[in-house]
Formats: sequence, C-alpha cells, structure tokens
Amino acid sequence: MREPDLVEPITHNIVNSVAKTKGISPKELEPLANVIDPDALEALFGSPSDQRREFRFEYEGCTVFVTSSEVRVREQLGTGPRASTARQLE
Repeated sequence: MREPDLVEPITHNIVNSVAKTKGISPKELEPLANVIDPDALEALFGSPSDQRREFRFEYEGCTVFVTSSEVRVREQLGTGPRASTARQLE
C-alpha cells in the first residue's frame, strides 16, 4: 500500500506564508485563484526538479517569490518591507 503524499501543495504554502507574514488567518485572504492560476503554479513548482525556476507576483499587499526550493513573502508598507517569511519546499 502506498503511503499518502504529505508534501504541502505549493499553493497552500504560499497562502499560509502570506497569512503568517500579515499575522492573519489564511481564511481572511482573497482566494489565490483570483490573482494567479493555481494549476500553473503547481505544474511549475509542485514536483521536485533539477531546473532552477523563479517566479514573483503580488498578492494581498505582499511580494511573493517562488523558487524551486522555497517560498519567500515580503509585505510592502511604504518604501520598505515590514515583515518577511521564508518556507523551504520539500
């Protein structure tokens, strides 16, 4: 019997990272699908790859940086970041 896949989908990682950066519940955020195609993100970053990939977009007043190994979130307030978080992808 195959073990269930316990790796968090990239889209959940992004939403949870943004919520943590903003200090709110993920349920309080606008749906990610209103900003970007979640299926495209999963296709690019959902499985391990030897290729270096990077993608950046704005979501909920934050800049989200996605690479093949991590998600980084920086909240923009005025001219400088107020907070940021980084989560390693497994």
